[in-house]
Amino acid sequence: MMRDTPAVSLSRFVMILVPCWLMAFPAISAGQAGSAISGVARDASGGVLPGVTVEAGSPALIEGARVAVTDDQGVYRIVDLRPGTYRVSFTLPGFRSFVRDGVVLTSAFTATVNGTLEVGAVEETVTVTGAAPVVDTQNVAAREVFTRETVDALPIAKTTGVWAALIPAMRQPIATDAGATGGVDVGSTQSERSQAEITVHGGTSDIRVVREGMEAMRGVYSMNRVDTQEITVQMGGNPAESETGGVRINIVPREGANSLFGTFELDGTTEALQGSNIDEGLRARGLVGTPYVKQAYNAGGSAGGPIRQDKLWFFGSYRRWGSELWLPGKYFNKTQGTHLYTPDPSRPAFSNDYYGSATGRVTWSATDKQKVNVSFEYANNCNCVIRLIALNRAPEATADHLYHHRVPQASWQYARSNRLLFEGGFSWYHGLGDSDPVQGVAADQIAIRELTTDFRWNARADNIAGTGAYARRSMQNNLSERFNVSYVTGSHNFKTGTWVQQWPNFSEYFVNGGMLQNYQNGVPTSVVLYASPAFQRMMAQNIGLYAQDQWTVKRLTLNLGLRYDSYSGYAREVNTPAGPFVPERHFDKTGDLTSLKDINPRMGAAYDLFGNGRTAVKAFFGRFIVGLAGDVPSQPAAAVVANATRTWTDRNGDFVPQESELGPLSNSRFGSPRPEALTVDDDVRFGWGNRAYTWQGILSIDHEIVPGFGVQLAYYRTMWGNQSFTENLRVSAADFDEYCITAPVDSRLPDSGRQVCGLYDVKPSKFGQVDDFQSLAGDRMKRVFDGIDLNLSGRFGNNATIGGGVAFGNTVTDNCGIAVDSPQSLRYCRNVYGWSDDVQFKINGTYPLPWDLRASYVFQSVSGFPILANYVVTSAQAAPSLGRNFSAGPRATSEVAVLEPNTLFEKRTNMLDLRFSKRFRMGRTSMTGNVDLANVFNANTPQYLNTQYGPQWLNVTNAVSARVVRLGVQVGF
Repeated sequence: MMRDTPAVSLSRFVMILVPCWLMAFPAISAGQAGSAISGVARDASGGVLPGVTVEAGSPALIEGARVAVTDDQGVYRIVDLRPGTYRVSFTLPGFRSFVRDGVVLTSAFTATVNGTLEVGAVEETVTVTGAAPVVDTQNVAAREVFTRETVDALPIAKTTGVWAALIPAMRQPIATDAGATGGVDVGSTQSERSQAEITVHGGTSDIRVVREGMEAMRGVYSMNRVDTQEITVQMGGNPAESETGGVRINIVPREGANSLFGTFELDGTTEALQGSNIDEGLRARGLVGTPYVKQAYNAGGSAGGPIRQDKLWFFGSYRRWGSELWLPGKYFNKTQGTHLYTPDPSRPAFSNDYYGSATGRVTWSATDKQKVNVSFEYANNCNCVIRLIALNRAPEATADHLYHHRVPQASWQYARSNRLLFEGGFSWYHGLGDSDPVQGVAADQIAIRELTTDFRWNARADNIAGTGAYARRSMQNNLSERFNVSYVTGSHNFKTGTWVQQWPNFSEYFVNGGMLQNYQNGVPTSVVLYASPAFQRMMAQNIGLYAQDQWTVKRLTLNLGLRYDSYSGYAREVNTPAGPFVPERHFDKTGDLTSLKDINPRMGAAYDLFGNGRTAVKAFFGRFIVGLAGDVPSQPAAAVVANATRTWTDRNGDFVPQESELGPLSNSRFGSPRPEALTVDDDVRFGWGNRAYTWQGILSIDHEIVPGFGVQLAYYRTMWGNQSFTENLRVSAADFDEYCITAPVDSRLPDSGRQVCGLYDVKPSKFGQVDDFQSLAGDRMKRVFDGIDLNLSGRFGNNATIGGGVAFGNTVTDNCGIAVDSPQSLRYCRNVYGWSDDVQFKINGTYPLPWDLRASYVFQSVSGFPILANYVVTSAQAAPSLGRNFSAGPRATSEVAVLEPNTLFEKRTNMLDLRFSKRFRMGRTSMTGNVDLANVFNANTPQYLNTQYGPQWLNVTNAVSARVVRLGVQVGF
C-alpha cells in the first residue's frame, strides 16, 4: 500500500520544533558531553560543604578553566571537558583552598575528585598530587580509551580497524595485522571481509565513526592519526544519545592553541626487511608462500597555533600511507580473455592499497562562553586488486576500488552558565566510489568459476550489487545535524536533544557481459545471468529524539535514558539502460516506502561499593535498533530479480553459450521490473517497534587494585528480535522431493563415506516459479549471546601502561522454527559457537627504559575460525535416490554442506609485535626513533582456506605474514 507521508518536510518540522521546545524549557534541560569531573566537598569532620567553588583548569581547554559550585549535598559536576591533565581547586571563604593536581582525564570518563577543606584563610592552599582515578563510578558504558601518547607508542598501524587487535571483546576470524605491513583500514583490502565479520558481544560490529560529536562516516573510512588527539571505542551500554548498540568509535580531533606546535612522522619497510615463515605444513596445503612486503610507508605532519591569541586558532594535517604486498602463488592470466587460466610467472600478483587525508580546522572563541569549530577533510584511497589476499582467484577476477571522501563539519557550544550548555552541529560525509576492472580486463571478457575449487578468473562477477560487481559513480552521502541542551547540577546531569540524518545515495553496478560461467573439472555446466546494469537512487532519513539523566544519590548513580527513532525513505526516479539480458528499464519516483518508529529505553546503575572511588558495581539493560544506513526496502529498482541460473551443455565445444545449449531459467521472473518481484510485508516496512533490534544486558564490577591499575569483570547478554526472512510463496514443503547422497570418503570429515540425507530438490512442475515475500520471523528465529570479559588497564607513575584482557563467548542461533521454502533449510538450523570455541586473549603495553628508551608490545591470541565444507553434487549423483535428474536438468548441480558448522576449527593464532624507541630532546623539540618487529615468533597460522570440498579443500590461500622490521621517526614541537 502506498503511503504519502512527506518524509523530508517532517524532518524540517522536527528540526524547527525541537530546538524551540528545548529552549522553552531550559530549567529542565541538562547533559553530558565528552568527559567530566565530579565529586564531593567536605570539611575536616566529614560534613558536606555547599557553595564551594570548584575550578578545573587545563591546557587542553582553550578557555583555560571551567567552574562549578557544589549543591546542598556538597556535590559538584563539571562536564564537556576535553581529554588532558587537569588541576582541580576547591575554594570557600573561611577555609583553606584545596587543590588536586595531575588529574588525567580521558574521553567519555567521569573522574571522581573529592576535596577536603580545613578551616583557615583562602590564601592558604593544600595541594595533593596522586594517581589519576581508573574506576569510573558513574558511567555504565563499556569502552576502551586510547590516548594519543598510547597510540603513538604502540606498534600498531593506527587505523580504524586495528582496534580488533587490542580489545578482547572485538572478535574476528583472522588475526589483525597490527601494523608492520600497513594494518587494516575500514574499507581496505582485508577489511572488506574482516570488517564485515568483526563481532562484538555476539553481534556484527555496526561500526560508527563519530567526530566532533557527529556521526561523520560509516563503512569506508581511513583514520588520519596525525589529526587525532584521543580515541574512545565504545562497545556496549551506550546512552540514549546513541542510536545503535554496536561499536562506536569516538575520535577527538586535535585543535589549535595559543602557542605554535606541530608533528611529523615517517615510517616504512621493504621486502629486504622481511623474513619467510613458509614451512612444509603450509606447502602440503597448497601455499607456496605467505604475503610479503613489496613496500609499506607512512608519512604525515600537522601544525596548529593561534591566528589571534585567545580568540582564533587553526590546526591542519596531511597524511599519506599505504602498502603493496606480493601474493605468492597468484599470477595474472597469460591467456586472459579465453576460457583458460594459464598462470604467468613473469607477472606475479600484488595488492596495492594507498590512502591520503588532508584536514583543516579553525576554532573560534566567539565570546567567553561560545566556541565554534569548523573543519574539512578531503581523503582518497584505492584498494587495488581488492580482496585477492583472501580469495581463491586470479587478479583479473577482482577489482580496483577507488574512493574519494569530503567531510565538512561545524559545531557550536554555548555555556550559558556553569549549569546550562547548548550544543549544535552539522556534518556531511560525501563519498564517491568506483570499482573498476583490473587493468587488462576488457568489457567483453566474461567471468568464469571452477566449481570443484571455487577458483575464478577472467573478470569479477560475484553478484550484481555492492562488493561483488563493478561500480561506476557510486555516491554515498550522510548528512547529520544535531542540537542538544545540557543542564548540570551536582546530583543531576541531564541532556536532551535531537539528531537527524539524511542519506541521498546513488549507485551504478554492472557485470561484464551480464554473465558468470560455471565449469566443473573444466567442462561447462551452467551460466548465471545478471540483470546488468543495475542503477539505484534512494533517499532515506532518520530522526532521533532523546533524553537522558545521570542522577547521583550518595554512592549510587542512575543512568536513565529514553530515545525515539523514526526512519523513513523513498526511491527516486531511475532510468536504467538495457543490458545483455534485460531491456531498458524506467522506475518512477515512489512515495514513502518505509516508515519505522521505535521507543528505546536505556537503564543503568553504578554503585561506589565502598565510597572511596576504587570499586564500582554496575548494571545496564537497554534496547537498541539495528542501523539501516540509508537502506530503503522494496524500492522498485532493487526489487528486480537480479540473477538466475541456466544449465549449459556446450555441444559444439566452443565455450560460448548459445541459446540452444541453455536450459530453463531458475527464476522465471529474472530481470522483471515489476515491484511485485519482491514483496515486503508492511510489518517489515512500517509501524511501531517493527525494526530489527537487540536487548543488551551488562553486569560488571570495576576495581582499582593499586593506584593507577584496575580490572573489570563483566558479563554480557545480547538478544536479537524482529529478524526477517524471505520465502517463495509459490512453493511449499510438499513441492520438494527428498534425496540422499554418499558423503565423500575423507578421514577429515566426521561423516566420511556415510549417507547424507535431508537434501531436497524442487519438483519439476514448480521449477522456476518464484514469488519472494519478506516478513518478520517473530520468535521462530532466535539468537542469543552470553559472554564474559576480564579487562585490565593501568597507567603507572613511570609512564608505563598496560591494557587488554581475555574474553569468552557463547552464541546460540536457532532458526528451526522456519522451513524457508525447502525443508533442507532445517539442516543445521541450530548452531552453537561455544565457550571453548570463542576465547580471545589480548594484551598491550609500554614500558620506559633508561636513557629515554622505551619498549612497547601488542600480543594477541585469537581463536581459530570454523572450517566449512561445501560439496558440489551433480544431477547424476542425486538421481539414484531422487529417482530423476535435478529439475534444472541433467547438467545441474547443487552445493551441499557436508560438515556441520562449528565442528572443526583451524588452530589458534598467537602473534607478538614489539617496538623499541629512543627519544632525543632539543629544547621544545623532541624526536623519537622507532624500530618495530612484527610477528616476533614468525607465526604462520592460516588465515583463509578453500572451503569448497574437492581436490583443494582446506588448501591455505593466505597465512599470517612473516616476521618483518619497520623503521620510523616521530618529531614533535
